[in-house]
This record gives sequence, structure tokens and C-alpha cells, in this order.
Amino acid sequence: MKRIIAFTLLLTACSCRSTKMTASRIGVVTLNNFILNPGVTFPDSVKYMYLVSEKDFYTTFSMTKTIANTAPAPNFNSQCVVAVVLQPSKRVITMAIDKAEITGKDLNIYYSVTDTTSWTTYSQTPQVAATVPRSMSITNVNFYRQNVKERTLPVVY
Repeated sequence: MKRIIAFTLLLTACSCRSTKMTASRIGVVTLNNFILNPGVTFPDSVKYMYLVSEKDFYTTFSMTKTIANTAPAPNFNSQCVVAVVLQPSKRVITMAIDKAEITGKDLNIYYSVTDTTSWTTYSQTPQVAATVPRSMSITNVNFYRQNVKERTLPVVY
């Protein structure tokens, strides 16, 4: 009888244990051959985007002319595009998407900005765009800069 009670308690303890959701890293492909279309402006100092359609993507970005035939383009049947755009600057600023992961129903995008403290004679718009696998279960996209959450966007398909 003691064994049955001990076994029942053990099963109850095991079934009540809460499981912590672990993040699953996903593939990110940076779109180095795309630039922000001329005339596209944003009121905020940083613009975060999660683009799910080809129309929205090409309204915002265009392929560079130098390597247009060899540049990989997003396939919106299986991918979406995440992007971060800063305000135009004469400073030389580089951006990178360091990693992406899915935790539950959230897509987390980790990016970095490096200000080289160099200056140019012209203004440029620092931006980074990348493809991520399309997932219909995602409801939010969180953007992290140097591991600090900066913005959450709801996903609308």
C-alpha cells in the first residue's frame, strides 16, 4: 500500500512540473543586395518591419543594380522579411541581424548597430533586411538591440 501511495505521489509530482519554453533558433539570410527605395521615409528614428508580401517588400526595398542577376530574392511562399531602418546619417553605420529564434508564438530578432565614428560627405540610410522562415503560428515579432527589447510588432497576414 505504501508503494502505491509513493508511486501516486511521484506521478503527481512529475505531471505538475511546469515546463519552461525554450527558444528554437531559425535560419536568417541577410539580404545584402537590397536598398531602401528613394523617397521612402519614416517618422521614427528607428523603423521595424515584418513584411509578409512581395508587394510590401518591393514598395519599400529595391535590388541594387550592380548584381541584380545574382542576388537572392525572398520567396514569400516560404519566407517573410524582417528589417530595421535608421534615419539617414552622414556617419558610417553598419547593421547586422545576429540571430532569430522562435519562442512559443513570438519571433525574436536580435540585431546590432556599429557606429564606426567615420563620416561621409553624403547622407545614407543605415538598414538591414533578412529573410526568416514563414510560420503561421507567430503572433508577435520582438526586436532586440544588443539583447534589449526595443519593439514588439503584431503579425498580420
